[in-house]
Amino acid sequence: MLRTVTLFAVAAAAAAQLEAVCVFSGTTGNEDVKGDVRFTEAPTGMDIDVAITGLKEGKHGIHVHTYGDITGPTGTSTGGHYNPFDEEHGCFPVAPAGGAPPIDDRARKAGDMGNVVVDGAGRGIYRERGNELMKLSCAAAGCASVLGRGVIVHIAEDNCVRVEGAGGDLSAGARVGQCTIGLSEPKSAAALASKARIAAVFAAWNTTAPFVADRSIL
Repeated sequence: MLRTVTLFAVAAAAAAQLEAVCVFSGTTGNEDVKGDVRFTEAPTGMDIDVAITGLKEGKHGIHVHTYGDITGPTGTSTGGHYNPFDEEHGCFPVAPAGGAPPIDDRARKAGDMGNVVVDGAGRGIYRERGNELMKLSCAAAGCASVLGRGVIVHIAEDNCVRVEGAGGDLSAGARVGQCTIGLSEPKSAAALASKARIAAVFAAWNTTAPFVADRSIL
């Protein structure tokens, strides 16, 4: 009987697993920027997969921003990095600067992610596993839902330094791509197409790029 109840609970949890999607469009002057961000709420935390095309080779900061308003042509209507816990800037999984290890996992803004890494063909990828700060469903206090918020990809690298302003929080520069996070029906045709686009970019990405060892690709 106990085994039956346990299996039922596991199955129910799996069935309730939420997914969300964010489909990039370029800001003014960056119309070639396209891509997908997929969020999957897993038992160990949020899993995030990003695939973008149309960016210049190198690293480009990516974050969840406070508002899902993408009507602004330069991306500024999404506000700043989502920061419900009143933290300082950092990058997933922890802030690599600003203090000696170990650093608390919450030592970053909830919306702080890291850097998309773009190969010579303009294909950019980024992945997170087990982000404990981001949520899709929120039933308890202190929960940071990213639903309805925006994702921004920037023109330059996020230095991940634990400082506000140009020395850290704003280090990635102008906003070149933006999208709004919405719930996704995991098996819908649109969701499957989004997952296929991400898989194709990951498969084609140039693994010989000099920054393949960057910690943003987990």
